[in-house]
Amino acid sequence: MRKYIITPALLAIVCMVMCHCTFNRKASVAANEYLIQGELANLPDSIVIGLYEEDGNILNCVLRDTLMNGQFSFRDTVSTTRKMLIMSDNRGFPGTWLEVWIAPGEYIEIKGQDKLVKTWEVVSDRNSRKKTALRLVRWLNRKN
Repeated sequence: MRKYIITPALLAIVCMVMCHCTFNRKASVAANEYLIQGELANLPDSIVIGLYEEDGNILNCVLRDTLMNGQFSFRDTVSTTRKMLIMSDNRGFPGTWLEVWIAPGEYIEIKGQDKLVKTWEVVSDRNSRKKTALRLVRWLNRKN
């Protein structure tokens, strides 16, 4: 009788672990690096996406990647938290950028479609913590 109870329970645990590993596709990032991975729909291959850093009124290009199969990525070393800008100077793109905060060990996902850079979504641990903090502040404000 025990055999019939333990086997399905073990099978369920194994399935849950496998599903968690399958859905958690977060890439590993070294402690002194950042990784930005983007997935964009409705854009042709060969679009160049750039990662820029502000220097006063000047934007300096730090890295560039060419969109292939709707994907791009940036990886580099970093020692402090910094604001970076993602944009493209390809034809048809607006002269706007997407702000991204990088930090050591940070994994960032960019998801979007079309050339409207400001509508692309930034998903990172930092954004998740920020949203959680905002929810907590709103909840505390309602209680007072």
